[in-house]
Amino acid sequence: MISKYGLIYSFSKSIDTLEVYFSDEEIIRNERKEDVELFYGNSGVVKANIYGIKKYVKIRINGVIYYPSEEFLALVNGYLGAYDLMLSTKYKSGFEIAKKGDKFVVIAKKDTLLPDRKFTKEDKICTFKDLSISESDSELIIEEGLKDEDIGKDFFDMEAHENVGN
Repeated sequence: MISKYGLIYSFSKSIDTLEVYFSDEEIIRNERKEDVELFYGNSGVVKANIYGIKKYVKIRINGVIYYPSEEFLALVNGYLGAYDLMLSTKYKSGFEIAKKGDKFVVIAKKDTLLPDRKFTKEDKICTFKDLSISESDSELIIEEGLKDEDIGKDFFDMEAHENVGN
């Protein structure tokens, strides 16, 4: 089972694509078979695109999928299993509450996929852009509602689980 991966869903009226990222390695070749396109780097599969998945499941977000449901992963693994690529269940989004000085911030943990389709190389303080809130590169400071006991908790609450595959 693959534990380092990220999912990004995009759709328009004519096509929908689920992008499954495994690494940031440079893509040197690709091959497509029916609804799955694999992209390879020197060390193996870098990314897989699954086309037309909306005919099997309703996805209510356009962008990074932080908490795919187990049912959704079973569907994705149905596509990828033919290529010996099986995704494990994620229990954390990779985004945690932290404190910088006396301000609360969000940290993207190492190996978390950001909306720019790159994995973080180390823990980093998130910007509005990193969280798909706006195009601002300013750090997101959480002004109210958090306490010290929230440090280390996942930024995305359990509602995020309901966005995909249910």
